[in-house]
Amino acid sequence: MMTIAASPGNKTQNLFSDFTIRDKLGSNVIALDAEKKQLLFLTNKSQAMSCRVIDLNSLNSCSVIKEYSNIKAGDLKRNKLSRFLKNIFLNLRSGNEPVTLAVYNAQQDSNANVPLLESIAKKWQKIVSRFLKDKAHKK
Repeated sequence: MMTIAASPGNKTQNLFSDFTIRDKLGSNVIALDAEKKQLLFLTNKSQAMSCRVIDLNSLNSCSVIKEYSNIKAGDLKRNKLSRFLKNIFLNLRSGNEPVTLAVYNAQQDSNANVPLLESIAKKWQKIVSRFLKDKAHKK
């Protein structure tokens, strides 16, 4: 995994010229370069942008993780489970280090379409898993 610092003044469009699939996740962007088997995750936090490039060949697994706040007895009778959702992550595991990509954060993304972000996270889990299956078949 490689992290690249980017400034808001840089043309981020150039970062995505070779990427075949792209999606916006709140203030973040995820993209795939299928030919190079690389995943790019661009994070934009309060005037500071950073970019992670992840080599899909180094990954062993990919999953979507949801994190909930504490749920007390009886809370689910009055509220839906979605009200307690704090975070959604795309969790990428490799032999070297796990990488957790933030898809949704309740504090930062209060106006976000959570079901849409969750479906995009599952879409990317399938995309990455497809590369992992291809890698397993080649062994």
